[in-house]
Amino acid sequence: MARSVRGTIALVQENRFQLVDRDGTSHLLTLDHRVSLPPSELRKLWRSGAPVIVEFREAPGLISAVAMSIQPLSSTEHPQ
Repeated sequence: MARSVRGTIALVQENRFQLVDRDGTSHLLTLDHRVSLPPSELRKLWRSGAPVIVEFREAPGLISAVAMSIQPLSSTEHPQ
């Protein structure tokens, strides 16, 4: 079952990234191979500090969850 989380990207390594949500909780995620977001775009989101929403699913046996989609949020969608 897919869940979603909002936050900012704190770290990127290839297709893996760490998302920190509003409560300060870190989420380790790996982009699903079907996501058409190249690593360079993921790094741009990280560098910009833009808030994003990520839909993900847990992956039993793996350290990270699997990100099924990642979308930047507008400032009105992510109040500070």
